[in-house]
Amino acid sequence: MTEVDRTAFEDLYRDHYWSLLRFAVRRTPDQERARDVVAETFTIAWRRRGTLPPGRALPWLYKVAGNVIANDRRRDEHAAEAYRTLGGYSMTAHQTDLAEQAEWSSVLDEVLQALHTLSEPDRQVLMLHAWEGLNGKDLGTALDCSAATASVRLHRARRRLDSALTARGSRTARRPVLPALRSVQGDER
Repeated sequence: MTEVDRTAFEDLYRDHYWSLLRFAVRRTPDQERARDVVAETFTIAWRRRGTLPPGRALPWLYKVAGNVIANDRRRDEHAAEAYRTLGGYSMTAHQTDLAEQAEWSSVLDEVLQALHTLSEPDRQVLMLHAWEGLNGKDLGTALDCSAATASVRLHRARRRLDSALTARGSRTARRPVLPALRSVQGDER
């Protein structure tokens, strides 16, 4: 390890720690687990520091953190299934009900309910765009696809969210919903 490597990694950590922590807190059941996700993400980033895309480190870190969270969920689901199979203690998968975490407006509640009816890939692209503010190449990097593919995925996810809102009889269906998603953390972008 060279001093240049260490300094560059310290800069990477300092520049992106809080963004990654916000990302993880929104997707995990508690802050302690979110900090663990961030630590594991930076551990992976250290091991793979030679493959970080120049100028796109944060979207790459989001992708890695998303993979860490997905692996944890799979591990939890496998453990719960093993316990059920053995007839012992039964665990439930971690499902964060965002509507219970704070007192939000009725519009946001409707959007979140509709969001939870979407597939994980649709939720992922919408949240990366709305909460993390990613577009274009950055969104593509976080999703591990091209910018054009990310744009198509975002467009289709927006349509499915609008359809889910309409199906629920939502008053929000015809309004732009991404600003409501952004307001979850109070940071209008």
